[in-house]
This record gives sequence, C-alpha cells and structure tokens, in this order.
Amino acid sequence: MAKKTEKFKVGKFKLVIASSNDALSFVKTLQEKFPGRTRSLEEKKRLRKYLAGYDADYLRGIARRVLIDVVRGPRLTPADPGKSSPPPPAAGRKGRQTSTTRQTGPKTRARAGSERKR
Repeated sequence: MAKKTEKFKVGKFKLVIASSNDALSFVKTLQEKFPGRTRSLEEKKRLRKYLAGYDADYLRGIARRVLIDVVRGPRLTPADPGKSSPPPPAAGRKGRQTSTTRQTGPKTRARAGSERKR
C-alpha cells in the first residue's frame, strides 16, 4: 500500500491530498476486493474492517483527490492518441440579435392591463 500524499496548509488546517495515481489504484483495488452494488451485512463488515486498516487522513486525502479529479474532468495527454484535439464546445443558444438602431424615447403605446390607478 503506497501512501504518497501531499500536505497543504490552508489557514490553520493541514490538508492531505493523495496523488492521482494513488487514488486510482486505491479505488481499483477496492472495486476488485468488493465487487457488486448490493452488499450483505458480512460484506459491509469486511469492507469496514478493510478501511479501518488505513489512516483517516489518508482516506480523506484519497477522497479529496477523487473529487478534484472528477471536477477537473478528463485530461488530454500526448500518450492518448485517440484524442488528439479537445472536443468542440457544446452547442448552446445563439445570442440575442440586437438591432443597430435603438429606440431611446418613451413607449408610444401602453401595454394592456398596465393602466395606473389613481
């Protein structure tokens, strides 16, 4: 069990963040040892016992790295020949077309139902 972690100081707190490779290997090992989605009570106890063998700061560091990597998204590397260029931006709504001449004066007609009561 390789425990390569980095410690960062944020305010008065010391945060432990694992490397991406360490987090990936931890998650893969966890998936291999505990496959499937539904777990019986015995499997849950075995999982808790397995996780108890790790330091709490190390597990928090793994969790932080997983969240960082998920939020960051996939990274394109030269070693990945299948994706040589970034994907095109998602097609969104077109911007609102504005006219070149704007009316600056008061409106000529009042809208229906917007009469002032005095």
